[in-house]
Amino acid sequence: MGVFTKMWGSARGRVGGVVFSKGDNGLVYGRSYQPNVLNPKSPAQLNQRAKMNLVGQMSSVTPKEVLLGMGVGSNRIRRSEFTRHLLGVVTLVTSGGSTIAKVDPGDVVFSKGASPVKAVADATGRVLTASSILVATQLVDATYAGRYGERVVVALIDPANKAGYSSLVYGDIIYDNTSVKNLTLTFPKPIVTDTMVCVYRLPFTLTEDGSQAYKQMVNDGTDITAEFINSPSVVKEWGNSINDANLVFTQA
Repeated sequence: MGVFTKMWGSARGRVGGVVFSKGDNGLVYGRSYQPNVLNPKSPAQLNQRAKMNLVGQMSSVTPKEVLLGMGVGSNRIRRSEFTRHLLGVVTLVTSGGSTIAKVDPGDVVFSKGASPVKAVADATGRVLTASSILVATQLVDATYAGRYGERVVVALIDPANKAGYSSLVYGDIIYDNTSVKNLTLTFPKPIVTDTMVCVYRLPFTLTEDGSQAYKQMVNDGTDITAEFINSPSVVKEWGNSINDANLVFTQA
């Protein structure tokens, strides 16, 4: 593969035996034209296709807002880092003569950084129903009140497709005091028995201006808070996401 940088304008499409495409940070990539693309046949090719299909599925249901903590740069760069990590943790399991790609929920990473985790799960824990989950957490360091928060991500793994999650919801909490904070997230549709519900917490620290702006907000509901956090000038630093819980739903 040839890589061309700092080209004026942009080059796309096929020119002779080279196909050009736009990449990140102003790069233009040139690849050899392959007129006859064959379906994978060897075990190695089939395994790689299985991995790519799973990672593509998981990436497609992950909103760009959930990946804001994957590093600096564009949404495309952050998603590339997300999928690169997923490809590195995919495992292959042979069952019934076929190979299935799987990802352990604990290996999924939604954010990286040095912001410390300053909240813990409350004794009430998590209340799971077919249509929603309530996550209760509490700030343990009062000095972080008003400048620490968490983006809570909940991924759903359908029992019919246990390889990777099939849908995802998220919400935000900013801890303005040390009282218990309850966050309820509603699922896109009611879940069925044996659905795995994976809870992740993504810590972040607000900038000084962001902290002051949040204190002046009149409505700090879930939607308003989410828009607030999505502003790059508000968050000083993200931390490493943690897989807080993996629950299996059972219909009462």
